[in-house]
Amino acid sequence: MKEEIFVRSSTLIQLALAFIIFSHIAQATLISFWGTVKIDNSYAPQGVVVEAYDSSGNLLANRTTIIQDGKTYYVLDISSEGYVIIKVAGLDINEGSQEIREGGSRELNISINRLQNGERCYYDVACISGYCKNGVCSERTTPSGGGGGTSYYTGPSYFTPKCELSYEIYVPESIKGYVNESLKIAINVSIIKATCPPVDISIDLQTPWEIKSTTIKSLKEGDKKTAIIEIVPKEKGEYYIFAKSNNITEKINLIVEEKEAITTTLPEETTTIEIIKNETTTTIKEEAKEGWLTGLFTLFAKDPFAAIYILFAIVIIFLIIRKILNQKSKKEESRLKKK
Repeated sequence: MKEEIFVRSSTLIQLALAFIIFSHIAQATLISFWGTVKIDNSYAPQGVVVEAYDSSGNLLANRTTIIQDGKTYYVLDISSEGYVIIKVAGLDINEGSQEIREGGSRELNISINRLQNGERCYYDVACISGYCKNGVCSERTTPSGGGGGTSYYTGPSYFTPKCELSYEIYVPESIKGYVNESLKIAINVSIIKATCPPVDISIDLQTPWEIKSTTIKSLKEGDKKTAIIEIVPKEKGEYYIFAKSNNITEKINLIVEEKEAITTTLPEETTTIEIIKNETTTTIKEEAKEGWLTGLFTLFAKDPFAAIYILFAIVIIFLIIRKILNQKSKKEESRLKKK
């Protein structure tokens, strides 16, 4: 009787733990915030950083503003729960923190007010003076040396964020390919400095036959990523191809050859089929197990929530079956003892 109570308690604890884990995973919600961005009731410039943090201060997402049809917009894709705090140019938005109740797309027009001199800042655009020096809003000073000097900014240019981008690209010195066969070329990008992340780097690969383009998205300072561009050489010979990105150009020596036709005489094939019951059964079981796991991993990659539901159902079924078997075993032991 004590053992049966222990088994029941253990089963209930396992079920409770599985349910808690599943519930915690299912609570995270995917939501997209989007809308207009204003600074002091005027549309913000392009390239202003918009960020989202959770209630613990962890960064969830960050993007820069874009301008479309004369208005400034942002989009933030977030996977979280509870409340999120949205910031523009490092300042909390006037609309306050946002509670995530359900997933999907939510329109939220956001705004901030610029800071006075002496207040803490992260970006020039956040200051009324248009100048954030050493983390504090400050007045700009004009250069000395006589009248008629040109100021650092005029009109509303204080809205322009101070964005700097420096990067390098690396390519192989020489590469070999064959006529009319696909050839993949790796182009490495290293971000040296990016003060307004994330940034997108576009690369063109110019060959004698075509120009291929690609873009590496959402890079930040210190990132090193590789882009793969696929080309198909059309003629035999030695050529130069060029990888271009903004004002950077890198040269690759391409050697194209023709593949020799290979004639192979195949020997007569003799097939011997030998079936051993135990080995066949084991092979079938292993293949079935491998196929089941592959299918589950594929489902998890496509729809993680569906995969979690299936795993949870499997755990429940397993625990129920084990409980039934344990009860039968106890009854059988009790019957044998009575005999």
